[in-house]
Amino acid sequence: MKELDWKTRVSFKLAESSKDEEKVVNFLYRHFVSHEPLNASINICDPGYRMPWFDTYVKKNVSEGLTVLAEDTQTKELVGIAIGTECKRKNHSQTKNQLKMRQRHSLENKALKLILPMCLTLSSLKGPITQRKTLIQLARLNRVRQTN
Repeated sequence: MKELDWKTRVSFKLAESSKDEEKVVNFLYRHFVSHEPLNASINICDPGYRMPWFDTYVKKNVSEGLTVLAEDTQTKELVGIAIGTECKRKNHSQTKNQLKMRQRHSLENKALKLILPMCLTLSSLKGPITQRKTLIQLARLNRVRQTN
């Protein structure tokens, strides 16, 4: 698509809850999740990997009716999204519950549950950790520390 064609080739619309939820989730997995800096630095999201809490979170936000879809007018293909949500002071406890749910379901791999805090600390000190071998070494180190 030429740079000047975007005004005629792209249309914007609000997502329709049930119709567009899965489309938005699939788009995010394809174009965002595996490329997000933290996910990419620890290589946590292999192609095809799905996070149930993330699917639920995205679908809930799409159902609020504040998500804008950008579609190619010729191919009807999704080319961009902007997920919006309404935040109110009275939703604070709900937000805390959502955070707890994400923390509980986000890392299903038990080895990563043990070492992720360590990875984040080391990543911020030494740069991104991208080698699975490094993650395995950190898991072993963490087990040794827990037994002592």
